[in-house]
Amino acid sequence: MITASRSQIQKVIAQVEPLKVWLRPTGTTCKVRIHRAEDGSLLREELLAHAYECGKVLPIAGTEQAQMIVRLENGKSAQDLERWVGSLGNVTLMLDPA
Repeated sequence: MITASRSQIQKVIAQVEPLKVWLRPTGTTCKVRIHRAEDGSLLREELLAHAYECGKVLPIAGTEQAQMIVRLENGKSAQDLERWVGSLGNVTLMLDPA
């Protein structure tokens, strides 16, 4: 019998189904909305690994979505964040605002 951790399973699911992400810059921060709340922690881990400071992933009541706030510091802009998130494998940047 093969077993996998929850995070391993989430990573496989994220590879199969695109991760939908919305970004809304607000000055020195950017609100990030994630289509599936369970993918929020994976995205947050990636952001932290690339020196982005971000808050906790919070579920959006009544939906399967979640959101977090990313601080834009150390010369990073909203455009830098958008380019970086867009470059991640299997991520679809959504057009409507977060």
